[in-house]
Order: sequence, then C-alpha cells, then structure tokens
Amino acid sequence: MLADVRLEITSDIDLQRANGSCRIVLSGSEKGTRIMDIFQQSPIRVMFPGIGGGAVKEAVLINSGGGIAGGDRLECSVTALPNASVAVTTQAACLPWNRSCWGVSHMARRSLADT
Repeated sequence: MLADVRLEITSDIDLQRANGSCRIVLSGSEKGTRIMDIFQQSPIRVMFPGIGGGAVKEAVLINSGGGIAGGDRLECSVTALPNASVAVTTQAACLPWNRSCWGVSHMARRSLADT
C-alpha cells in the first residue's frame, strides 16, 4: 500500500531565497586592464575568460542558482578606474521567475567609470 504524502507550505515567504552579490574593481596599466579587487557571494560568480589577450577585460557574471525567483536579491558593482576597459555580460540563459505571491525579485547593478 502506498502512503499518501502531502507537503504543506503555508506561505511562499518561508521558502529559501537567494541573496548574492559581486564587486569588481579594475585599473589600467602599461600591460592593459588589471583586476584590482573582486568579491563574490553565492549564487553570483564572476569569470574572466582569457580570450585574445586584448586591451579590454571581459567579465562574465554567472548565477549558479540557475534562475531568479520572486524574493531573490542579486547585486553587482563594477568600477573601472582610469585607463581600464571592461565588458561585462551574463551567462547565456538566466530565467527570471516572478509570481506575485513570491514577492518581487531585486536585481541591481552599479557601474562606475573614473576618467
């Protein structure tokens, strides 16, 4: 005989939510753009693919959680100091899931360029 198993969730607010962030600070030098500081808090990860060795540093932001649901908070800060060049992009696919009962997802970005 199979047991009747039922999961009862009284509120979506009680479900686990992501709270991730990252900070990247880059500076220019005679050899091109250098990473001066980096901070990552899961589920946000920052990768720097070594493509071409050009003057522009490429940063790829990855959400290791797989998607963004209501109530998640993700924040990224990128600072380019004098003579730094950076291109920031995200992974190929990141699904934002918004249901009104889950609350609103919060995604923030802040970019600073010091010339």
